Amino acid sequence: MTAARRRPAAFVLPIASQPATRAAIATLTTLSGMAALAAWVAHWPPAAWLAIGLPALAWAAWRQAEPAALTLQFDGADWWLAAPGREPVACRVVEVVFDFDDWLLLRVRAPRWRYLPLARSRVGAEWGRLRATLYAARPEAGRDAR
Repeated sequence: MTAARRRPAAFVLPIASQPATRAAIATLTTLSGMAALAAWVAHWPPAAWLAIGLPALAWAAWRQAEPAALTLQFDGADWWLAAPGREPVACRVVEVVFDFDDWLLLRVRAPRWRYLPLARSRVGAEWGRLRATLYAARPEAGRDAR
């Protein structure tokens, strides 16, 4: 006698903007640009005039670090990613890249790769269900994972 395979319950999770994550991404991008410029100036000093572009780099990094408003959905069998005003797209792969208990970084392929930072403080009451579903909802054998 075999037990029926239990599936996690369906849920919908809106993914909200996270100012701290956005600031960290923008800061790291700006610091990377500064390091690249410093290395270039060390080998070719006339490149120092490019430093006037660093504020523009910081502004562009801040603007690009804003994630689009998305909704991550699980219907009990499959993951879906939806943008406002669009039909949900099936996620071929949902992977946990980093798990720090209060913060997750997910890598989702729907249809292109996308990284979704999620914090317990932003997700709220759905946090436990999300974590349980991420680890319990494994692809079935024979399904295309990549």
